[in-house]
Amino acid sequence: MYEELVDKKLQNIIEQVIATLGLPCAGSTGDIWSLKSCRESFYCLRLSFVLDGDVLSEITGDTKYKGMLVDFAPIVAFQRFSASRHTGAILGRWKEATLNDRGLQGVVGLATEDGASNNKKANRICGQDMMVCVPHDIARAVLYACGQTGKPSKNSELGLFLSRSSKQSASFSRSVVANQALRQAQLDARADLKEHQCLMTKTKNKTRWLGLWSMCNRNRRIGPEIRIALTGHTDGVCVETPACPVRPPSGGEDGSDDDDEGSDSDGDDQEEGNRASGKAFPLSHRCLSQEDFRLNDIAESLLDRPRELTLLVQDEHKGLGFGEGLDLGVTYLYLTVMRDEMLADRVEIVSGRNETETWKVAIPFPPLHTSVLAPLYF
Repeated sequence: MYEELVDKKLQNIIEQVIATLGLPCAGSTGDIWSLKSCRESFYCLRLSFVLDGDVLSEITGDTKYKGMLVDFAPIVAFQRFSASRHTGAILGRWKEATLNDRGLQGVVGLATEDGASNNKKANRICGQDMMVCVPHDIARAVLYACGQTGKPSKNSELGLFLSRSSKQSASFSRSVVANQALRQAQLDARADLKEHQCLMTKTKNKTRWLGLWSMCNRNRRIGPEIRIALTGHTDGVCVETPACPVRPPSGGEDGSDDDDEGSDSDGDDQEEGNRASGKAFPLSHRCLSQEDFRLNDIAESLLDRPRELTLLVQDEHKGLGFGEGLDLGVTYLYLTVMRDEMLADRVEIVSGRNETETWKVAIPFPPLHTSVLAPLYF
């Protein structure tokens, strides 16, 4: 009974908005996702209105809304998605049926969703304009700028570095010995550190670009310990002579790959040869060079701004309960500032760690300068 009363009140409010503004008069956000088991999928559809506070006061009897513009964003559908495929045609028909069942035909003028092709097709079927949400647009720009997607690669040098870095990080999930050595190196460096406080490396991820920042951040924070664990020395230079690989190298790497596990046949052959020869540090070839560690700091620094903005946009303001984060005007301002920073000749670069961590203004190496971000935003 309570749900029916709430639905009726929501319907009354929406009808008043339609009567005042006509059609379309709302935006929408929606997404579909599946359980890890892939046994069930769910879809959530939410509408966004801007209400006249005077009209809202008449409907609700609450005078606190008078003279205000009120954000109104009801969830109109949250249900299991029974279709086995998530094609644009199926999504479009589902959205149309959902809105029609609630008497909301033609209400939505603009849908804000991720940039997946099925969403684009679904909105064309529904006759709705569409824009990609800011966090997904930032993610798309960063992945292109970092050489992680797109052919030809827009930044092959950075793509190759991130590939090498990912292979280094993955070493510690491939070897229990290297993992234990990394922990022990951290305990030896800090007498006050407890076992559970030891940090582990992070690897990049195909869909969550923030994994790129996390990987670079960990490389900086535990860089000396990574080098000790993989080579036995803080400078990352192993005194052992590498063994002959099991098979000869097959060729170069492609920086635009999306290999989030960080494995490759040549490196695996080298590792196998090192282990067969009884080398103490069979994964030493995975350790980044000193130059790569310097590039790592630059990459982390340039990824830090889009990371901050992404987190701010999605931040939930305590007490309001909306969870929309930054408003549109502030978001645009931040995007403009970030664009200008990415185009600058000198940028802030982080270095050091713990008490010695500092940010300094410096000139980045051209291959790592992500000025390609700017045209993807504006």
